[in-house]
Amino acid sequence: MDAVFSIPYLIGLTFEYCLQADLARCARVSRSLSEPALDALYRVVRDPVVLLRFLASLEYESDTWNFKHKINATDWQRFQLYARRVRVLTYDARTNGVISPGVWNDIALTRPPSVICPGLHTLEWRVGHASQLSQYSLLFIHEGLTSLEIGGWNEPARLFRGISYTAPNLRKLSIHLLDHARLADDSADEPELISLIKGASRLEQVELPLPLFTTQILNALSTSPSLARLLRSKRTRTSILNTPLQKSNFPGGSFQSLQHMDLVIDLHMLCSPSTSRWSLPTLASLDCIARINGSPALVGKSIKAIAQTFPALKALKMNIIDGRDVFQEPSDVDALRPFMALRKMRSFTFYAPNGLMMETVNEREITDLAKAWPYLEDFEIGCTDCAPDDEHAYFSPLTVAAIFPFAEHCPLLRSLHLHVRPDIPPSRPPLDSTQFKRTFSTLTLGCSTLQVSDCAQFASIISGLVAPGVSVGCCDDLWRRGPPEIRGPWKEFKRLLPIFVAARHEEKMRASSLAQSAVSQELEALRAVILRNGLSLPAVI
Repeated sequence: MDAVFSIPYLIGLTFEYCLQADLARCARVSRSLSEPALDALYRVVRDPVVLLRFLASLEYESDTWNFKHKINATDWQRFQLYARRVRVLTYDARTNGVISPGVWNDIALTRPPSVICPGLHTLEWRVGHASQLSQYSLLFIHEGLTSLEIGGWNEPARLFRGISYTAPNLRKLSIHLLDHARLADDSADEPELISLIKGASRLEQVELPLPLFTTQILNALSTSPSLARLLRSKRTRTSILNTPLQKSNFPGGSFQSLQHMDLVIDLHMLCSPSTSRWSLPTLASLDCIARINGSPALVGKSIKAIAQTFPALKALKMNIIDGRDVFQEPSDVDALRPFMALRKMRSFTFYAPNGLMMETVNEREITDLAKAWPYLEDFEIGCTDCAPDDEHAYFSPLTVAAIFPFAEHCPLLRSLHLHVRPDIPPSRPPLDSTQFKRTFSTLTLGCSTLQVSDCAQFASIISGLVAPGVSVGCCDDLWRRGPPEIRGPWKEFKRLLPIFVAARHEEKMRASSLAQSAVSQELEALRAVILRNGLSLPAVI
């Protein structure tokens, strides 16, 4: 055991699984374990106050942290003993409390010429409404920083400029803000962010507020050689319907390494000639909110454009939204059919307004998609305006037969969410072999209304598809917030389904046992005939 504790690498691995109290105890008791214990104790700091206490005593007055005395050189020597161990630093003004600007100014004026936390590689700086504190994140940014998250600011141009000069090795950049209108008033923010993007050539992931996805910034991002993930900040309060998008959301750049994209797309722009020649053969995952602006006929064209632009997609999440209740044009009946070209699809999610869904989705199209995607693992189709207290949201063009193709043609399927009508007889009966494979675990049947009189028949059909232990039910919103007259039949269905599943499983086991018994009897008879004729027995017998 002594030999084990003499190996620093093993000690470090062991301390990663210790509690904070145990690490503090080891640091105080054993001199030989003091250094690795302190390294593990201060490797990840979730509250800067813990670290700043080594610099000077702090007091909390008027909801603000302040130093009790001025900082001197001795304080900095003591502080460096702990600051050099920090690898991850998180400051959240909402949970940690507001640290006074005076504290940060004292640090900036008295700090030594060396980096405050030389080993720091991840900085998360979320100041919320205290945006005046965002500029002090620059105190911790240095060349070794690889991951930076900034939430809230008051001088973004200055912040971008400081990051581009001091952190050229950034791999992950996340920016969030509270007041997105602030960006529209300052034209200096965009060129500084573009300069930052061009200077940080190793960027692998970028997360920005929606207003920052301008044509010029996207052009700069498209030339980043290592960029793999491009995300829209979901922490930024932005009206997706009202935010004006640029003339082209898909510039003619390269995006050589891009694998995942999460953006808001205007379908008018996606179908425009400026984007028709753009191709992204490396993109494997797309998460997009699509605005149709009252023109549902664009859905089919845009889906065709997506299938052509991103031929290597394996995961697609598409949420179609519209601010209008009545559509001006009819939609395409076979709008989803172009997705059949994406043969590598593993995860598919498609949400659209209920009126559009009624015209766009049909069982024939669903069947063709299931046949075209042999590697499919997760499939979900639903309505964006589906509400438990709104009757029209429960209507669907799909019967229970829409589930059958997934059980017949998707051997890797894990979860299925379809908005089906249990009150309408299936358009076709299932095959004898129609059953989900062992990988399947979750079946969600949307928000359709279910009558008590249909519960037994519906449970009987579903029980033939699923194995014991599979989770089956309606959507969560209906289960939590739906009226009692709608939730009641679903409760009865959930009570009956395990009974039907267990009965079918027992019947199959009994049939299998009888079949094995019959085969054994035939083999015994064959064995007797062979021996009676003096022949040698084959190995199988």
